[in-house]
Amino acid sequence: MIRDPREHALDHGGNLVEIVPSTRRCHGCDASLNFEGLVKANPALDASWLLKLWENEKIGFLCCNCYVMVESGENEEFMSGLLGR
Repeated sequence: MIRDPREHALDHGGNLVEIVPSTRRCHGCDASLNFEGLVKANPALDASWLLKLWENEKIGFLCCNCYVMVESGENEEFMSGLLGR
């Protein structure tokens, strides 16, 4: 079972609210990414570790489609675009 790494805090009214990590953009195509999708795509990895990676602005994430393109190595133009960022 994956432990939920998200934290909780009190809002201005004293209510307990969940702190959800921000949305990120795909480093390849600029598609919107969310933390929940990252956790679902990587079930073998600990969610708290993924959260640390997610919150590191120096790490670029890829959507599943861009990841497949990188893994296949078929699109050299796409690859050179990623390396130029």
